[in-house]
Amino acid sequence: MMATSAADRTTKLINPLYTTKILAKSKRLLAWEAGEGARYAEYRRRWMENPGREDVGGFPIGLNLEITTRCNMACTFCYQPQFRPNERGDMPWALFQKLIDEGAKHSLATVTLNGIGEPLLHRDLVRMVGYAH
Repeated sequence: MMATSAADRTTKLINPLYTTKILAKSKRLLAWEAGEGARYAEYRRRWMENPGREDVGGFPIGLNLEITTRCNMACTFCYQPQFRPNERGDMPWALFQKLIDEGAKHSLATVTLNGIGEPLLHRDLVRMVGYAH
């Protein structure tokens, strides 16, 4: 029996439609990316190359912000329901604004509003998306 590497095992678990090698062959995706301009091309280049070089750069190229820990679902696999009441809440507008402003100073390329909580429950979501844009 031949041993398999961790990379081989991981590859088998990933949906091949989501891998860059498959998506890179999509004419629609390539056309869309070409229309996004030089800033997007530089972001994608860094996104692809930095991990292989173990280079985090001077500032992140993208931020994942958990804007709320509240959730209205009851997924059986999620540990969010175990949070105490004082561990549930929304990111204050001032903190969000500070993070986005700092990112703008460093040419932050992407912001994702996700996490354990349901972002649609945050009362300022529309405002946050507009400000980040």
